[in-house]
Amino acid sequence: MNVCLLAAGSLGDILPYLSIARELVERGHNVRMATALLYRERVLATGSSHYSIGHPDPQKVWKDISAERPSRNPFRMISHIYRHNGGGREDLMQILSACRNADMIVATTGIACAIHVARFFGVPKILCHLSPLYETSEFPRPIGPSWCHTTPLGSWWNRFTHSATSQLFWMADRPGINSWLQDELKLDPIPLWRQQTDVPMLFGFSSLIIPKPLDWPKSNHITGYWFSKESDPWKPPARLEQFLDTNDPIIAVALGSQVVDPVFRDQVLVKGILQSGAKVVVTRGWSGSGILDEKRVCEVDFVPYRWLFPKLTAVMHHGGAGTGAEAIRAGVPSILIPFTGEQRFWAQRYYEAGLGTFPLHPYRFSANQVASRTQSVFRNESLTAKAVMTGSQIDQEHGVDNAASLIEHYASNDFHRN
Repeated sequence: MNVCLLAAGSLGDILPYLSIARELVERGHNVRMATALLYRERVLATGSSHYSIGHPDPQKVWKDISAERPSRNPFRMISHIYRHNGGGREDLMQILSACRNADMIVATTGIACAIHVARFFGVPKILCHLSPLYETSEFPRPIGPSWCHTTPLGSWWNRFTHSATSQLFWMADRPGINSWLQDELKLDPIPLWRQQTDVPMLFGFSSLIIPKPLDWPKSNHITGYWFSKESDPWKPPARLEQFLDTNDPIIAVALGSQVVDPVFRDQVLVKGILQSGAKVVVTRGWSGSGILDEKRVCEVDFVPYRWLFPKLTAVMHHGGAGTGAEAIRAGVPSILIPFTGEQRFWAQRYYEAGLGTFPLHPYRFSANQVASRTQSVFRNESLTAKAVMTGSQIDQEHGVDNAASLIEHYASNDFHRN
């Protein structure tokens, strides 16, 4: 079977799909992974072929979006993101070309236009998400304005946040998508008020963290996290190995693709952790380098979380789906500082599951408060015990195997129906 796997985002977004690509290749399928040029070598290492789509460097795109972001008006903001993040005619044509000759199309969050490409080629399709992006009455929309999460009005409100946010995105996307559908694919346009899709969906997280909502269809599957089965052949720098060789508590500040002012990170987050008596590993991520020269701080450009996190006392992070998943797998508590919608959603989930601290509001706390929060983790033995237990359970869920089997299942069923 020829599978086209379309993926977009930061490295943390891409890594789970690299694991799925590798598993499909090992099962004998031909995989073409369409993603940014930045990830080409990682794609080829899975045994897949690479097809470049979107901007070669997603980090530059997101920094530009952040710097030029307009007012808080949701229509303007979503339209701005769309224009800068794969919404142009050229990007849509790249996706069309990437999917040519595929027997099965697998698309990730943000590339839902692949549904229309699959319809054009007459092949089965499946959507994959790292967050629960499907309408339900059980919780609000993970990605969206802050009011989605700060207005607890019950089940009707939760469902409304899903439909309203999806509609906002669609209203920004609609002109470009419909023009492309009619001009290039010769397909009918999508109505203004779009209905929830019935395309099969895979969700790459654990039902221990988010059980499957009772009002989801059978074609929605929570598979477990999409972790790689083996560690990358990565050699840590000697400075980092020596730094970790200690009996002192060690906290990592791992903000991933969240763009944060290095001064805030260093003078509030890092300084607060140092005041707690712990040592600090800072992963630069997309925030850039600070001015750290402390003997109790080690700053690194890149380090695999699977390698680093098990060696730590706790992880301070933004609540990103990928970073949070690695902290859970490592069995270490999370100190949570969410910055935006999806992060707020996950941070609250980790806290409710007993795997992290109550989320701090970004930029509304001092280094002293960070120190106090960090010391509370040292004293909370139950928090650490729950993290260890949950990490052991999640490691046995085999999410990648489950996802690959479901892709094969839906491809086979579609072929039989055709």
